[in-house]
Amino acid sequence: IYLILLEIMENDSGHLKHAATSLGKCEGLITLLRGTPHNASQKRVYLPTNIMMERDLSAQNVIREGPENQELREVFEIIAHRAQEHLNSCRLRQKYINREGSCVLLPAIAADSYLERLSQVECNVFDKKLTVRNSMLPFYL
Repeated sequence: IYLILLEIMENDSGHLKHAATSLGKCEGLITLLRGTPHNASQKRVYLPTNIMMERDLSAQNVIREGPENQELREVFEIIAHRAQEHLNSCRLRQKYINREGSCVLLPAIAADSYLERLSQVECNVFDKKLTVRNSMLPFYL
């Protein structure tokens, strides 16, 4: 969606396009993590199978064990780390982006907030603290 916004703004900065792409990937991974508890309650698992197979996990482990499974937390940690890498890539490009283009990247603040709270609960996406709204977020924007 960020690339569509850039087209509407008629912005052709390569740095901004790369930053927007990285932010989109970051948000996709965060959405995957945030949706895991709900999807598991509906008996659906969308986590990457290759990462789960490396740790001898199946969809049933996610559905039945949830937060008690330490290997599952490692899967969440890997996904969160990849999201953080994309966010860092986005931030690296920000110094080459003008003020108008920076407005497109404001959702990075919300992504960073979620990843910070996730690290505080030790990558337990089932923790209820992650569902609490961050009332200070508008002030950070």
